[in-house]
Amino acid sequence: MIEWLIFGPAKLLALWPDAGIAIGAMLLLVEAGLSLRARTGWNGDFFRRAPVLCGLLWLIFTFYERQIGAVGIFPGDPAKAFRIDLLVLTPVLYVFTAAAIASWWQRLRRQ
Repeated sequence: MIEWLIFGPAKLLALWPDAGIAIGAMLLLVEAGLSLRARTGWNGDFFRRAPVLCGLLWLIFTFYERQIGAVGIFPGDPAKAFRIDLLVLTPVLYVFTAAAIASWWQRLRRQ
């Protein structure tokens, strides 16, 4: 259980390699749809919204994980390698995903 808490996004991508792309695309598409519905436009403020930033982070993380796998940085069994980078990246993904959901929740409560 603790492994999923610490290494959750990487484990998710190990099971379903395109899950990060699906999550990132969903966050971007939903926010784009909400922006079109609210007629707020596509100015620079769009990229400062939590769901957009979170979607971009998920996409970047997915491509980063693919690079780690392709380069083969960890010798031997990659499942048993201790990943220091995930101690930083996982909490960032969790915090931004929670902020994106909170942003949508707050927007729905205002309507």
